[in-house]
Amino acid sequence: MSDDGLKGRANAVKNAIAITRMEGGEPSAFVREQLARYVAGDISPDEMREAVLRHHGVKTHV
Repeated sequence: MSDDGLKGRANAVKNAIAITRMEGGEPSAFVREQLARYVAGDISPDEMREAVLRHHGVKTHV
């Protein structure tokens, strides 16, 4: 993945965390780990979503 792509991911995650905090929430350690993997380019947005949903016991169809 290009540096611009990684920077875009990092910015998107930064904004998402800021919005979550503005609403009184805080991402869990597991979610922060998945976000870091996403920013690094190790997983796709869909893979991140599936991992978080599975972790929280939500059944997925993947």
